[in-house]
Amino acid sequence: MKLKKLFAGVITGVMVVGLIGCGTTSEKLQKKLKANLEIVELRDYEDGTIKDEFTKEEYEKVRKQCDAANRANFMEIKTTYGNENGQRIIDALKKRVQSVEYEIIKKTDERDLISFVIKSQAVDGTKLDEMIENNINEYSKADNFENKKLEEIQKDVADIIIRAYEEAPTKETENTVIYTKKDGAWNPNSNFNNITEKIYIAE
Repeated sequence: MKLKKLFAGVITGVMVVGLIGCGTTSEKLQKKLKANLEIVELRDYEDGTIKDEFTKEEYEKVRKQCDAANRANFMEIKTTYGNENGQRIIDALKKRVQSVEYEIIKKTDERDLISFVIKSQAVDGTKLDEMIENNINEYSKADNFENKKLEEIQKDVADIIIRAYEEAPTKETENTVIYTKKDGAWNPNSNFNNITEKIYIAE
């Protein structure tokens, strides 16, 4: 599995929650968007601004969708590297997702359309995969590699992956999120999931 694909998968299995009434201002909508991104980052309910913008019920509904979307990939990671090492990789992945810096800037504010530009320092996905592949190849060529036990290899490779998540360079990205009002409710782009992926990881 490409670890870049796993990284992207974590942040695209989320549906937007919480339609907003007709009295919404762009400032309120901007706060809602930030909280929604914090859910995308798999943060706990009490972390960040989520609890200020979403009910616990809304949050738990989306987290269940996240967990269901990620279950197969996370299971594959644990099967490949062992439960303990797999969980370390997953924890490192979440930590890197949550460390991505971004700024939400209002772009347009019209009667039935509000848009925001999100400038972020996304993880360079191509460099991430290159780092992991090159370091694993180098590791496998070591003189004592064939004498290592499976458990030792799993731990060492997990360490390589975790280090790559920590050290992968970033790319500056700009993505636009557009909300349109219909029947008194504001809804984001239909491709919101694809946009969120680009906020956190860049080709």
